[in-house]
Amino acid sequence: REEVKVNSFRKNGDTLYLRFYNIPLLAGRNLAHSDTVKEFLINEELLHRLGFEKPEDALGEEVTYNKKKIPIIGVVRNFHMKSLHEKIEPVMIANEMNDFTCLNIRLSNVEGESLQAGIEKIQGAWKKIYPDAPLDYHFLDETIKNFYRTEQRISKLISTATGLAIFIS
Repeated sequence: REEVKVNSFRKNGDTLYLRFYNIPLLAGRNLAHSDTVKEFLINEELLHRLGFEKPEDALGEEVTYNKKKIPIIGVVRNFHMKSLHEKIEPVMIANEMNDFTCLNIRLSNVEGESLQAGIEKIQGAWKKIYPDAPLDYHFLDETIKNFYRTEQRISKLISTATGLAIFIS
């Protein structure tokens, strides 16, 4: 097979990453637990840029990462990492526990307990483990809302200008 060079994002994900974000696995299997990069999941965009037509075609093929050959063990459906207006980029997902800098937690409503109470429990557990490090957290819905804040401002500006033009005419 001819060598193909493709720039790709590499995301850290553990064995629960796909289920947490509800990302469908199209072919192959999920990541195995590991503390170093031993295998990759790739998205459909990377699959096509590497020259494969079907997800099954990429299984067992290898990509070079840090001068090592790493096998592709699964293909996932494309997903957005940024605004829905930006094109989907090629992505590789690997389980590398030593390189995690972000922890994702899904909070569920527990009867009689507020969201703030759940956050306070998490902060308490964090302080026990990392007493000198502040917990910096963000909500996914707020992050997504920030993607579109500029568009909302432009939309309001256009609506105001249109209303003003109608009024003047």
